[in-house]
Amino acid sequence: MPQPIAGVDKRFLSCFWGLEGICCSRASPDRTNRNADNFRLPVRLIPVVRNKRSMWRIPRLNQQGLRQAQLDEVRRLEEAFRGTTVAGRELYRKILFGIENRLMRPGTKTEEVIAYARRELISFPSLEPEFRHQFVMGCNATIDDPSSITVNFMAISLVFRTRVGLALSRRLPTQTGPQAQLA
Repeated sequence: MPQPIAGVDKRFLSCFWGLEGICCSRASPDRTNRNADNFRLPVRLIPVVRNKRSMWRIPRLNQQGLRQAQLDEVRRLEEAFRGTTVAGRELYRKILFGIENRLMRPGTKTEEVIAYARRELISFPSLEPEFRHQFVMGCNATIDDPSSITVNFMAISLVFRTRVGLALSRRLPTQTGPQAQLA
């Protein structure tokens, strides 16, 4: 019989020595699994992963179809974002968020937001082709040569597209005075 390991419960080790019946907590190292002929029967241990009853789920009938649709969507997105990097996508997302934040501030001029967008897009020259690719994807347009899109055009389009989206969702702050005439 193997020697017990220091600090480990003997009942736990008895499960691996094959000296128990079914339940490890009731097993003792003294009992053996023997039949009438006095030879040892092999004990086959089956690992059981217990789940709480609240975690039990009945699978839906269309679960396979849903899983396939999910995989198709993942493949489509991977194909659409091919040629972009995680850092580029994150920076582009932060630029869009910055545009939205600045447009939501009362008293901010549209020209200031366009200047911010232009400055941010220019500050990463190695990512400009990636930004153009993501800009074209965001417009749902098919452009043969995305390199023909200028940073200035991207900045203006992003600001006005975000401004229209905010106005349609009624999240754009109300402006008064001479600023309202420019908007």
